[in-house]
Amino acid sequence: MNRVCLVIARFHPLTRACEALLRAKIDAGYAVTVCLIGADAPRSHRYPFTVDEQMEMLGAIGVRGIAIKEALSRQERKRQFSEISPEADILLFDPFYANVLKDDWRSGNVEVVSQGVLKDMDEARHTWLASGGCSLVSPEVQQLMAAADGDGTRARLWEEEQYVLNYRRSWEAAPYPPVLVTADVLIQCENKVLLIQRGGLPGRGLWALPGGFVDEGETLFDAALRELREETGLSLGYDYARSCMVQKKTFDDPNRSSRGRTVTHAVHFDLTGQTLDTLEAGDDAAALQWVDIEAALKMRSVMFEDHFLMLEYFLKKAQEGVALGC
Repeated sequence: MNRVCLVIARFHPLTRACEALLRAKIDAGYAVTVCLIGADAPRSHRYPFTVDEQMEMLGAIGVRGIAIKEALSRQERKRQFSEISPEADILLFDPFYANVLKDDWRSGNVEVVSQGVLKDMDEARHTWLASGGCSLVSPEVQQLMAAADGDGTRARLWEEEQYVLNYRRSWEAAPYPPVLVTADVLIQCENKVLLIQRGGLPGRGLWALPGGFVDEGETLFDAALRELREETGLSLGYDYARSCMVQKKTFDDPNRSSRGRTVTHAVHFDLTGQTLDTLEAGDDAAALQWVDIEAALKMRSVMFEDHFLMLEYFLKKAQEGVALGC
């Protein structure tokens, strides 16, 4: 029986160099299964192609792909792949998953592709966003990439790419790489949660938790209350907010934001039983909406970066009866 090789990747896009590595594993006698990270994730300048489009790229070279969801914890990431094939060898195209699996995977060999391959993938992505063309992919993949550019998709993502690159350049003079600090808020009332639609880049049009950057001279908790007030009009007094806080957590995955290393401190408030005034989107929020929890848990494809994972984490912990100190 052939040994299994799990290929863990995000192909944005599938370059010729990627194809060569996959074919080499097949030629070596492996049964290759590609695990595409980001099932149901929305397009972004970092990840411009849907999982279905990536599967079509793989299908063009006769390789099987399966979609897997983003996961927050090391344990959950390991569990995902153990359930697929517990004794497989692993080929990693994702450097952030590599940091986890190189240490945690004991049942097979773990190989990480070279920086040159990753650089080619990033160059191919950037070139396609800028011009619609790319010489680093096969003609078949080039056709699939062209088909993905519907309704101005590429132009929209190119605008986002330029915004993020300029944002990162603004920090180039800093003596050390910046670590950005934000505060986000999940507001729950009865069986609904409060979401805002982003009005600015990156992620314009996607839904998110209210939140933003921590200002100089304010605590994390104060920043959360200020951002909530500015983006939704919902003003919570300090003592009242403390009494309504059911959970808090720091989300610090190094890859969670395209803007750079960004650590967010998120707070979950439950206002069930309270009468709330009509709210109105403000600051950089384009819209806001009370969403049924059941519906919110199906919104991964329209939520910004890891905000769905934060929402899902808090709601699941609340359902389990987990409450952190207020």
